[in-house]
Amino acid sequence: IVLKTTAVLHPLWRVIGIPKRANAHQLASLAELADVISKLPSSVVDVNQKERVKSVIDSETKVVKDVMTLKKSVTTVDPLATLGPVLLSDLQKNGHGYFPVVEKNAEPEGVLAIGDIADIHTAKQRGTVRDIMSSQLVWVEEDTSLEELVQAFLQEKQYLLFVRNLDGEFTGIVTIADLLKQLIGAVKD
Repeated sequence: IVLKTTAVLHPLWRVIGIPKRANAHQLASLAELADVISKLPSSVVDVNQKERVKSVIDSETKVVKDVMTLKKSVTTVDPLATLGPVLLSDLQKNGHGYFPVVEKNAEPEGVLAIGDIADIHTAKQRGTVRDIMSSQLVWVEEDTSLEELVQAFLQEKQYLLFVRNLDGEFTGIVTIADLLKQLIGAVKD
């Protein structure tokens, strides 16, 4: 009876100026959505799923500067370093697959993939890092959105991108792993 009465009176309410009530379940912002998700019981969404959803929501407002590795924390390789077992061992201990090639206090000039020196005998014949590195550098700005960053990775088919500030100065790197940590929120450091 109540529903039938409401259905009949609803058009009349509009005529006399009673505003239509907003749907109580309609959310007004991403922050409200994150809040609702955080309050869901673990039988609906477990803790890991909540964290991943929160990471995705947070990524909407983040830029490269929020997810990049700062220059001071980046392991680099000198372009004049001799290729050999010592260099390979040092790089393998680091656990990364790609390294910016940079002379001390200079601009990056290339990228060294650890796979390029995995065969020590072949690598020794080439001499230095500069002889084997890729000189293809792809740059993004610190204020690049994460959506644009995804597009840059897809378009350039690179694992590591160099980051510069608005003055054009090298400030760090961003990798696909950095991006995945933010978007998926499940990768452990």
